[in-house]
Amino acid sequence: MRIPRLRTGSCFPSFLEQRRSVEKALTAVIQEACVHGVSTRSMDNLVQAMGGTGISKSQVSRLCEEIDERVDAFL
Repeated sequence: MRIPRLRTGSCFPSFLEQRRSVEKALTAVIQEACVHGVSTRSMDNLVQAMGGTGISKSQVSRLCEEIDERVDAFL
């Protein structure tokens, strides 16, 4: 679904807000598992155990790069 972009404000449909919060929670779980040493290959099993369809190694790497950016900004 394409969401129109506005110069000011937002036009994000309210019925998609729940999906956004689920996506944020899944991202947080993946990043936390990465910090605790779970390998990118094992993340697929973790996501499937949580009821997802799986995740690729490249997606895990992209999500974990955000952690590196936050750490660099903190330091």
